[in-house]
Amino acid sequence: DIAALPLRGLALPQQIPGLPAARPMGDIDLLVKRQDLEAVALALKRLGYRAMDRRPGFAASFSYTLEYVKEEHGWIIVEPHW
Repeated sequence: DIAALPLRGLALPQQIPGLPAARPMGDIDLLVKRQDLEAVALALKRLGYRAMDRRPGFAASFSYTLEYVKEEHGWIIVEPHW
């Protein structure tokens, strides 16, 4: 029940045919509402992701993106943006 849209890498192949091979992806970028960040964090944690916060609280206060990782199939990185 969280509104989210794919950004950049994941969204571009849908817009430009033939692009997937031209633009490799290293993470999954999602656009979410800032007021939903707590729900997003909880959903990702339930899916086995953990927050990567090098300076605790800094990104949520002064940036526009967070980073969550899951050590599966190498690394899976999800970055919610607001």
